[in-house]
This record gives sequence, C-alpha cells and structure tokens, in this order.
Amino acid sequence: MNPYIQVDATSPIQLPKKIVICGCPYSGKTSLIRRFLCNSFVEEYSKTNGIDVIPSSIFFGEVIIHYNIWDFPNWEINKDIVNRYMSKTDAAVIVFDNSIESYHYCLKWIDVLHQIYPDTRIFAIQNKYDLIKKYDSNWIIQCINELKQKEVPYYQVSSKSGYNVKNCFNEILKKLFDISTTTPLIDPLETQEVPEKKYYCKNWFCSYQQL
Repeated sequence: MNPYIQVDATSPIQLPKKIVICGCPYSGKTSLIRRFLCNSFVEEYSKTNGIDVIPSSIFFGEVIIHYNIWDFPNWEINKDIVNRYMSKTDAAVIVFDNSIESYHYCLKWIDVLHQIYPDTRIFAIQNKYDLIKKYDSNWIIQCINELKQKEVPYYQVSSKSGYNVKNCFNEILKKLFDISTTTPLIDPLETQEVPEKKYYCKNWFCSYQQL
C-alpha cells in the first residue's frame, strides 16, 4: 500500500532526502529522533542494534518535503562502515553529549566523512543540554570554535526537556531543502486539517512509537 495520500496529482513533490543521525554511543540519538518526530521521551535506555529508517514529511508553502531519517547504531566508526551506509547521504547529523570524549568521537565522524563524502552536509548536535551545568564549559567554547572553523553548524538541544529540538531540525531541513528561513514549516501531525493540494504521510508514526 502506498503510504502517501494523494490529494491532487498536480501538486509539486520532491524526492525524499536521506538524513543520517549518527555519533557517539549513549549520546541520545534515538531519543532525539523520538522527541522531534513524536514529541515524547522515554527514560529507559534501549540500544540501537541495527539501522532504523523512519520516513517523514513536512509542509512548506504549496510543497511538501519528504525525508528519511536513518537512526544509526553504535557501530565503531571506520571507512568501511561509512562507505557502505553513508552513500547518497544528503545530511549527516552527528550527535554528542556533554563529555569531551563524546565530542572527540564527533570530530572523528566529521573527519572520516570529509575524507570519503566531502559533499555531504554535516551538522553537529550537542544533546543533554539540561545537564550541561554539571560539566566544564571551557571545552564547549573550544568545540564551538573548532566546529566553526570546520564550517559545521552547531546546535545545543535536550531530547529530555525538548529544548531547541524542533527549532534545530527545522533549521536543518530548511538548509537542506534551500527553504527561506522565514518560511514556516508545518508538521502534518500538528494540524487536524490536511491542506488542499498536498501529499501527506503518517504511517511511520504508529510503527515508530513501538520501537
């Protein structure tokens, strides 16, 4: 069954983008995805053993944009893994937490991606912002400067509290699809009425809730 509800065959539609969420183990990658897509948070830790691919959509203007989020497992970063699974990636979102070890792991991801797929757009997300006061902030200032030198956009979020998660991903999507920063994005799950002349996908929601 086609998961897309066709409202008007003349409506403009784009092919889905591939967005890979990767980074340091235990940095809250899956929790970050769940917060963005489902606006929920689960305290219990559940290790991601394989790659989960979650299709989603969001409206802007008269167009609906489609993207697939790849939830990457805690595999050791190496060139073989990157060659096999990061091919044709439109955006790599590298997640780390408040430890300097986690940040160094993020840098390793960035370096390997730059070597193998230099055209892939990279974004860095520091998760667990709600716990940031427990850590030394000096290295955070350092990491901000280093990421700026590498021309990697940097965001601070908290998947637990929801702080800045939606704004962060909306900004990433706008950059990825070359959308004006002033154009509002409309999540299909937040509106009860489906705009006319649109495509709309929601089948991923129930299945992803059960992961």
